[in-house]
Parts: sequence; C-alpha cells; structure tokens
Amino acid sequence: MNKNRNIIVATMVIVALAAAIFVGCKKENNETVSNAKTNTEAQVWQNQMNHFQELRKAYETGIKSEGTMTLIEMRQTLGLMANYEHSQHEIFCHNSVLDTLRVPMINVDAEGNVNEADVMDVYNAFEKALQDRMENINDGKDILGLFSIILPNVEEKGEDNIQIVFTRGQEDEPNPDLPLVNGPFKDICLVWGMDLGYCNPTPQYNISWDAADELSAQFTPSNTYPGGGIYTITDVEYVEYIATNTFMVNNPEINNFTYWTPNTSISPCPYWLFYQSGYLTDEPCLCEDELNCEWFNINKFIVLDDGELHYSPNYNSPYFYCTVNDKYLMSKIPYEICDRYHTARVCYAKVQWEGPYPD
Repeated sequence: MNKNRNIIVATMVIVALAAAIFVGCKKENNETVSNAKTNTEAQVWQNQMNHFQELRKAYETGIKSEGTMTLIEMRQTLGLMANYEHSQHEIFCHNSVLDTLRVPMINVDAEGNVNEADVMDVYNAFEKALQDRMENINDGKDILGLFSIILPNVEEKGEDNIQIVFTRGQEDEPNPDLPLVNGPFKDICLVWGMDLGYCNPTPQYNISWDAADELSAQFTPSNTYPGGGIYTITDVEYVEYIATNTFMVNNPEINNFTYWTPNTSISPCPYWLFYQSGYLTDEPCLCEDELNCEWFNINKFIVLDDGELHYSPNYNSPYFYCTVNDKYLMSKIPYEICDRYHTARVCYAKVQWEGPYPD
C-alpha cells in the first residue's frame, strides 16, 4: 500500500466572503510569497521524515537505532509518515466514515522519551493493521483520508493503545450538472440525505446524491494539483460538530459528536446545520435558502481564519477540509426514523508546502 511518490495536496477553491482560505503558501499575480517561518517549519518536518526513512532502511537490515525521541516527536513523526505514505485525501470521495486502528503503546522512560527502534515497531504494526483492515472491508469505502495519531495518557489507566483515526470513503466525481463551488446555490432542491437525490427528479437526474453530498463538495479539496512541490502534514485532528442536543431516542453514536451553536443565526434559518426531530411523513427537502445558510455558516464559523471553530481544540491545528454528513436515529416502537440531522466533520491539520510554486 506504500505510495512511492510525494504527496500533493489538492488546492482548495472556496468562493466565500471574498476570502482565500487554503492554509499554506500560495502564489498571487505570478509573484512568490515567501514565509521564512513556514519554510523553516516545513524543513523541520521534512527532516523528521528523512530521518525516519533512514532509520527504517537500517532497521530492515537488522540494525536497530539506540536513539530516543520525545512523545511529541513520536506522534508527529507517525502522523507525517502515515499521511505521506498512505493518505489519498487528494481524491474526491463521498459517504466517508471515521475508522480507528489500535496498536500497542510502547515503553516510555523516566525522562518521557521512547526508543526509536520501538517507534519502528509501532509503525510496522500500524501498516499491518491498516492492510488487514483494508483487505477485509466490504463497504466499498477504500479511499483513505488523513491519519490522526492519538497517544494514550500514560499517567492514567484505561486506554493503553495508540489510536490511529482516519477516514475512508467512496471515490466519486461530482456530477457536472451540480453547481459546485461557483457561488451560492440557485434553482436547486435536494433531499436532506440518504442519497435520495433531487426533490423533483427527472430521469437524467436520477443519481445517488443529496444535500449533504452537495454541501460536502463545496469544502473538499479539488483534484487540481500544484506540481513539483511536497506537502508535509502533521497534528491532524477530527471533530464532528452537531447543531442540536435534543433527540427522541438515545444512540451511542451521538456521544462522538461535539454539540455547538453560535450566539446568532442568519435569516431565514434558525440553525447553522440542518436537523429535524420527530416523526415526519415526507423526507425534508433543502432548497436554495437552506443550502446557502449551511454553506454560509460553515464558512463563517469554520473555514475563515477568524471563525470560532477554525482551530482544533487539542493541537490548535487550522481547518483543512470539511464534510457534511447525513445522520438519522431509529426509534424502537414504532421502528422508524425519528430524528434527521447533518453533522460537520472537520479535518484540522498543519500543512506546509515546499518546492516550486504552481503557475
């Protein structure tokens, strides 16, 4: 599953509030915009990757390193390498799910350091677990997103494994008839979710698409790559936001979401992400007003660098991309859908790009 190539992150185009929101270096008016601090940090991460690759080559020949690294260096190195060698986040996909691999945590010495040779074992265990997982999936969601490395708290009992959290999705090209990133939605009505398509479908529009997919396409990296450079990615963190904490039935999945609501809302939408509680006769349709409300709010609160949710809670990583997911809850008596809602699954990451700038 290794990729013998440099990771090229897709450039993101989001026409929102006259702001350019992709994090990293960019070229404007054919002039290079340089940032010494950014380049220095990118070089540090590149050096970490190069060092790790050299250690792995020696390790594979039977030579084990006697060096050590800090827990922070371990987490960053594992994240850098996993995203460099295995992430396929530049591919547009939909219906993604969060997945988690667990590998045993290694010993930490009195100074809080770990042996480099043990870190090699962790990475090998991760690759083996990932291979096993991908060989046994049967849902067709085999496009890998970004990997987030979560180390256990060594001072507390409980979870004693390293968690590697990532997304898997289905590759799909956006329908060319859909108004993707060219501005506010116009003359469109889609069912809120469940891949039920347009509210008034015609034969040529009978597709597996919905309002959540349409919104996700606005905030997903495109397939246009800059050439000749290399991206380094670290401190990946996933947070899935929801706009309501009132549900008709209990479901453990709800505990994985982060409830958040802003102090103000824009007209005509009373909520920043779609949700409807209770039993409904017909599936809700989201037309221009509702779609534009969610599009505006995600930009305002998450995408723009002054948004309240632009930085992740643990690593303070900036927004990288967002997918809008359709979710529902089932009641037991009667057994039917009762609550429908959208979540905004945000991938945060620190991304640096080094190399020749694209034209």
